[in-house]
Amino acid sequence: MQGQDQQGYKFDPLGSLAWKCAIHESVLALPDPAPRGILRAGLFDANGQHIAAADCWTTENRPATQAPDPANRNALGWLPGLQLYGGILSGHFGHLICEGTARLWALDQPRAVPDGLVYFSRDPTKNGRILRRAKGLLAALGIDAPCSIIDQPTRLEAVLLAPQAFGTDALLTGTPEFRHFMRARLAGRTPAPQRERRLYLSRGRLPRRRGVLIGERRLEALLSEQGFEIYHPESHSLSEQVAAYRAAAGIAATEGSPLHLVGFAAARGTPVVMLERRKGGPAPCIADSLTRFLLRSPALVPALSGGWRLESGRQSVLYHVLDLPAVHAALLDRGMVEGPAWPPLDPDAIRAELSDIEVETGGTLTRLADTSPNLDIGEPAA
Repeated sequence: MQGQDQQGYKFDPLGSLAWKCAIHESVLALPDPAPRGILRAGLFDANGQHIAAADCWTTENRPATQAPDPANRNALGWLPGLQLYGGILSGHFGHLICEGTARLWALDQPRAVPDGLVYFSRDPTKNGRILRRAKGLLAALGIDAPCSIIDQPTRLEAVLLAPQAFGTDALLTGTPEFRHFMRARLAGRTPAPQRERRLYLSRGRLPRRRGVLIGERRLEALLSEQGFEIYHPESHSLSEQVAAYRAAAGIAATEGSPLHLVGFAAARGTPVVMLERRKGGPAPCIADSLTRFLLRSPALVPALSGGWRLESGRQSVLYHVLDLPAVHAALLDRGMVEGPAWPPLDPDAIRAELSDIEVETGGTLTRLADTSPNLDIGEPAA
């Protein structure tokens, strides 16, 4: 089952969408000239009717695009040939992976071969940078067709339109065609060497205002003692990341975007331990996605309840604390570490790290009222 309406968008993770691919001729593509939040962008057929199948969804209940008003918006550009409509491109790695790949599976379907790919942009002021990152991803997928961002009303001679088959949250499962396409294009194109590396995918070099787990530095020291390689994905090219995940005998990671690539590239059955970073966040959906791509469920280790909230400008970021004994137990269960259990984080170490975050971000941390008793570091709850 696949469909979209005002209540949302959904597909069956086990159901095929191939029969819904279609070619539309003389399509008007209208970009959002000044995007803020949901893009007012869309495709219109030769009769001026909105093509709802081209609408994009961030999650099953949160649209990424809404149809703009086509009145008085005439085509300023013309793009000949058959174009595969790719949806939306973003400069954010996670959104690029989840949104920019969601319709590419149509390239492996027995249809006419597209002459190029077209997208809308989340931020037209950064189209050059966004397009460079997108072309790196497409190259890793073995796609050499020209890629364009629609930045003005444009008439497209013909469009190959495939349903969206991936996204975030519940859409992270993908469809059978999407899972096959991504793994064939990444895992299938990269040799599988002797799998000896144990990787921890670290957020330690990212700005603290983007969210970290309290205690990650201590965890990295403990993992290094066990022979883990502390791996910083943002310091490596996409092809280097794919090769590293293909060579991994086991992977531990905080919840985040690199795990999407792990699902696409790591060997089937690779043990994965994922550390929850945000209470009520996407960790369960990422775990479900990894299960479907790798055919093995990851261990999901919850952070300790409660934590601290950072208020800095318009940002509000939650910081939770690693449950080190639980992390050790999960790794031990999957044969990735050995030795006695790790003790919980020392309260003095937690206080020091919270102070570092405030200094680095220039914000103020407030302890949440539901913070676990295990996190009593001598502060009153807010």
